[in-house]
Amino acid sequence: MWGAVISRSRSGVPDRVGEIDAVLSSVPGVGFAVTVGAALASGESALVSYVVPEAGAVLDPAQVRASVGEVLPGYMVPSSVTVLDEVPLTPVGKVDRAALPAPVFEVAEYRAPRSAVEVAVAEEVAQVLGSSGSGWMIRVRRSGW
Repeated sequence: MWGAVISRSRSGVPDRVGEIDAVLSSVPGVGFAVTVGAALASGESALVSYVVPEAGAVLDPAQVRASVGEVLPGYMVPSSVTVLDEVPLTPVGKVDRAALPAPVFEVAEYRAPRSAVEVAVAEEVAQVLGSSGSGWMIRVRRSGW
């Protein structure tokens, strides 16, 4: 769709998450994908995606995110990808978004803060993200920010 503008809704989630789901579904091994906005402890929202692998496929969430990042701009790459055996459905067969599990934001690398300023910033980041601790040199965007 030429000239399509992707904007953010008031919740901060892109209005066109269907495009994200389409790219996720094109990743080899992904049979189904759904993307939703999840509230962080800070009150901000983050894009989180849930994928169901095709029969016999094994998916690595980090590799799925990396594949999506090659196609979509950074702000549209989900902060978290969770692999599910099946997606919860409502009685009428639609995705039951309320029944999706809470996303897990994993820190891929950690370096302890080395100064008082780094300690203070790391504590604030951990509080905002709702985690028990946060490394100084992590990519905060990867953690849902």
